[in-house]
Amino acid sequence: MASVWPEVMTETEAAEYLGVTARTFRRWRRTGQCFIPYTKLQGRYRYLKSELIKFLRRHTVRADDCPTDELLRIAAETDPQWVTTPKAAKLLHREESTLKKWRVRPPTDYVPHFVIDGRIFYRICDIERFLEREKARRQRKAAP
Repeated sequence: MASVWPEVMTETEAAEYLGVTARTFRRWRRTGQCFIPYTKLQGRYRYLKSELIKFLRRHTVRADDCPTDELLRIAAETDPQWVTTPKAAKLLHREESTLKKWRVRPPTDYVPHFVIDGRIFYRICDIERFLEREKARRQRKAAP
């Protein structure tokens, strides 16, 4: 007979289920980088397996959702919402060298980029989201 209670996992079990380290999973919770609803019982975090499954579904890209390289190249070259590294650096108020470092070793929060035919492109919507998150972080730090 199936249990009527939902399956509850510890932080370590949940991290293992998602295929990340417990340290990464804790960082996600602390920073809000990837929010997964939890409950705290007796000082320990617990996660419903159903919430972990929802998280995986939200963050899974199906092959038919991915544009081909050719479509990406055409979009990047013709759509004004795509910019190259020099323009992205100006919009982000960063040096080009900083963006190059991010590609080699990205920080926890950075702007996603696409490499198409050896050229690097950024989407303006991703840049705007990054700037909004950065502004919110600064406001949280400044708050007493």
